[in-house]
Amino acid sequence: MSEDFEDFVSTHEALKTIFPQASNEEITKYEKQLSSVKILDPVLIISPNQAWINQHDLPAYYRVMDAFATNGLQNRRRDENSR
Repeated sequence: MSEDFEDFVSTHEALKTIFPQASNEEITKYEKQLSSVKILDPVLIISPNQAWINQHDLPAYYRVMDAFATNGLQNRRRDENSR
């Protein structure tokens, strides 16, 4: 890691913190998805809160996630199988 980023943990370590119950296979998949992100491009990672989902139900969670995923897109549509 270069000196410019010495204060930051690795992508792998950050993903393990965000998704503590994820398998190494899942973490590797997430790392591959993030590897194409250019340095300093902002990335928003949303980790679902099971207590919130239990309180509001799964369809409400999907509505909120769809709002994030489609904000600013034409016709506010999602790609097939992007959920």
